[in-house]
Amino acid sequence: MRIFWELKYFFKANQKQYWLAVSLLTIVALLLMIPPKLIGDIVDAIVNQRLDSTTLTLTGIWLFVLAVVIYIARVLWRIFLFGASHKLAAETRMNLYRHWLKLSPSYFQRNKLGDLMAHATNDVEALQMTAGEGILAAFDGLLTGLIVLAMMVFTISWELTIAAFIPWPIAALFMYRFGRELHSGFATAQDSFGQLTDIGQETVSGVRTIKSYGQEDDIQSRYNAIAKTSSNAYMKVAATDAKYHPTIGITIGASFLMTLVYGGWMIIHQRLTLGQLTSFTMYLGYMIWPMFAFGWMLNIAERGSAAFKRITRLLNERPDIIDNGKGTNLPGYDLAVELTEFHYPNYLSTTADRQASKPSQTTAQDSEGSENGIQSGIGSESPGDKAALPVLNNLSFSLNESGTLGITGPTGSGKTTLLRLLLREYESADVKVLWGGVQVQNLQLEVLRHHIAYVPQEPFLFSTSIRENLLLGHAQATQSDLERVIEIAALQEDINSLPKGLDTMVGERGVTLSGGQKQRVALARALLREAPILILDDALSAVDTGTETRILTHLKNSVRQQTTIIVSHRLSALRHAEQILVLQDGRIREQGSHAELLARQDWYASIYALQQIETALDREH
Repeated sequence: MRIFWELKYFFKANQKQYWLAVSLLTIVALLLMIPPKLIGDIVDAIVNQRLDSTTLTLTGIWLFVLAVVIYIARVLWRIFLFGASHKLAAETRMNLYRHWLKLSPSYFQRNKLGDLMAHATNDVEALQMTAGEGILAAFDGLLTGLIVLAMMVFTISWELTIAAFIPWPIAALFMYRFGRELHSGFATAQDSFGQLTDIGQETVSGVRTIKSYGQEDDIQSRYNAIAKTSSNAYMKVAATDAKYHPTIGITIGASFLMTLVYGGWMIIHQRLTLGQLTSFTMYLGYMIWPMFAFGWMLNIAERGSAAFKRITRLLNERPDIIDNGKGTNLPGYDLAVELTEFHYPNYLSTTADRQASKPSQTTAQDSEGSENGIQSGIGSESPGDKAALPVLNNLSFSLNESGTLGITGPTGSGKTTLLRLLLREYESADVKVLWGGVQVQNLQLEVLRHHIAYVPQEPFLFSTSIRENLLLGHAQATQSDLERVIEIAALQEDINSLPKGLDTMVGERGVTLSGGQKQRVALARALLREAPILILDDALSAVDTGTETRILTHLKNSVRQQTTIIVSHRLSALRHAEQILVLQDGRIREQGSHAELLARQDWYASIYALQQIETALDREH
């Protein structure tokens, strides 16, 4: 029952609709008390042989008018009451969506998609039922019950009323017990539904990998196990729910039996008329709804309470990055970084993650070993736990406005982590990042990210057309703007080969495009923004060497006024950068221009020579 108090903010905000619904429900409840009285009078008139055609006609007209008025009132209260409950569902979904957009990426690494979808579907529906059917059951059930009880006590017989209600206290005890079982069962069922949704989503997204590894049977077994657990949880809820109706039926049946036995005795002793017993029996029939409503309300309230707790817990999640900056503009686009050390919050970065690859492994994407630790749930630590090795350590560098910075290094060396610090997806007291001389914490997040065009390692495309995916970067872009970025990203030939060109649908997450095509669409989308800062995180790793060279040549000529940061495992992509950082184990191993690093004859020079040999061999073949 506490759930109704917790939703008082919504009831207050929509009190007009609820007052109209409650008023109409009251009118219906009062009007329903008239037909049993009229029918009882007709029965007594028949028994006493006083019934005439005029009385019968007038009674029929009254009953018809009452039926029409009750019908209209019922339609209206449904519109007002259920309209308000649908409004609660819509507002809750919007609040969830808005809150998710504010949360940091790390939140979505900690929580499974299936659980989040369960919040937006089953939990919201349970809350909607509480604000609609729950209010109906609580108010109308109680109101109808009180009015019917008053009619039975004050217009017919209080003795017969007591006799009829003898079974009800026993039923109330069972209802209370069922409610407690239902609350526990529904919470378990919702959790299992989240797991089921999550494995279903993962299976659909990773169906190609599952098939390529021949894991269909294993995935099917896992799904069946979770589905069985979920089914058992919902069956437990259904079993508890199923107990309500028999309990109500037995209670009402026992009440009718007591009414007939004691009412018959009262008629024999002339303490009650047959018409009064008829009216009383009809009123007792009306008590089926309050009795059912009481059980239904407990059911709905327990479901709503469990759902409300889950939704509230989610909405109370605070983003890791607090947007409390006051700066509304960047005075410049030069970069300065001073970093003592950085640990991922709440997760361990293990030595094994850092040393997952050797320098010879130059063709793998930089998936950041520390982030692999995050996604697989390796250990946990507090943000200040010094026992774990830092992901990044003792970094210091700067970049002039309109300059180009190249970043490379073995897989797991911290390249993507560094970029996320520049974007303020993560932060730490030991990390100082300044754009235009302003520390990122002093800038509004929207302002910071508005000035940056970022292309991640794994581009995300929406399940719409290529054109709409591109326009995400700049909704007002003209056709000539699109053609310009398409040429820079070397996409024209690919688009010409597609059945509908730019209007070709790419499927969910761009599934109909190759990895290289998706990367180039993401690059074109970022370039369309014309942001003063461009960050490419291994954005051409799936593109062949020749296409990469064409793109880099176009980029060099088109981003002269942009501050550019390029992360790449292909060192040819970094040749024209004013400064190149080579990261290893979270530290700067080498730093300098392309020529300076070649002269050092260290990691950079050896990998560059190896890649040149690989390129030459590819050309021969």
